[in-house]
Amino acid sequence: MTLRSIVLLAALALHSHGHAEVVSKVAKVRDLISQGHAHQQAGKVNDALASYREAAKADPTASESLSYTAMLFFHASKNTDPKNVEEYRGQAEAHARAALKVDERDPNATEVLRLLADGVEQKRRDPLPAAFEAVKAGEILFSQRKYTEAAVKYEEAIRLDPAYADAVVYLGDCYYMQGDMARAEQKFRQGAVIDPLYGAAWRYLYDALMKQDKRKEAEAAAFGALASMPSSMANWARVVETMDLAGRPLTRFVWQPRASAKGTKITIDQTAPESDRVAWMAYALTLAAAETEKSAAPPFARRLATLTNMFTILGETGSAEKISDQGLRDMIKFHKGGQLKAAIFALHYKEAYRDEFEAWKKAEPDGLKRFVDTFRVGL
Repeated sequence: MTLRSIVLLAALALHSHGHAEVVSKVAKVRDLISQGHAHQQAGKVNDALASYREAAKADPTASESLSYTAMLFFHASKNTDPKNVEEYRGQAEAHARAALKVDERDPNATEVLRLLADGVEQKRRDPLPAAFEAVKAGEILFSQRKYTEAAVKYEEAIRLDPAYADAVVYLGDCYYMQGDMARAEQKFRQGAVIDPLYGAAWRYLYDALMKQDKRKEAEAAAFGALASMPSSMANWARVVETMDLAGRPLTRFVWQPRASAKGTKITIDQTAPESDRVAWMAYALTLAAAETEKSAAPPFARRLATLTNMFTILGETGSAEKISDQGLRDMIKFHKGGQLKAAIFALHYKEAYRDEFEAWKKAEPDGLKRFVDTFRVGL
């Protein structure tokens, strides 16, 4: 595993605990996980894995050691011999699902499953090498809970590379962990301005604002997080919380297709209710048609066309009213409400849709919030 992957792992995993309750109350587990983080920074991946496994044994009721292991395997799969890729991805998925059995909200586990399913990773700006090295040193100190010393390293990184949003957010995390919410807020907000697509900046900004009871500003930060990456469950968690607090709770959207197409071969799940099979047949037919045509259209346009064609078939057959699957019923409702694009971006997002998504956000800057407010649905 490269040093860059180690720090990417820290960015996704290590800093998640700064803004949420630590699952394990066992001191030995916290120490072992910190030890694992330190091993990662030193490039000792096997030692990090051993520490996480020991943490899992020390407290089987905590999800974090499993989800950190899942994240480690995922990033290892990106930097290994091709013959090991599937094995590592399988390990990543298995550990993530095991973590979710312990805590269905574990942010690292849900992020691993999102990354495995998406197939396209979000592009981030590469920092200047010297700034990257300063952050790496800061991460070691942060994992040892030496927040003041870590802050010095992050400040150094910012001086070397003022556009390094991660370093700014990590500095804010040091303030957060020391209880200085005003300074933490300032740094998280600065990080979100530098890189508006950096979800952690928005999420941590939300957390700092909530600590200060600035709920209206926190709501805006929650939707800023959602707009950075709509498929992230960690981002949705902030939106769900802010909507709950506003007395506008969301219903969870579930989409589990009961049909598929591979080439011209169509498969329909025969255990699906009979009332839904026409709809799933329409779905499979539109998938097969899209694959056969090998359209040169962008991925989002193809997805939009597939669903639109399905709804056209359902309208012609008059079978929409008989559908029992709630996910299908919801999608029909979004389509009839003229919000199909918003629904796909909010609830079916893939990173391959990024260009179309950014253009849509520019045209409809409040589109995601309007969709959520209108239909009270989320992930």
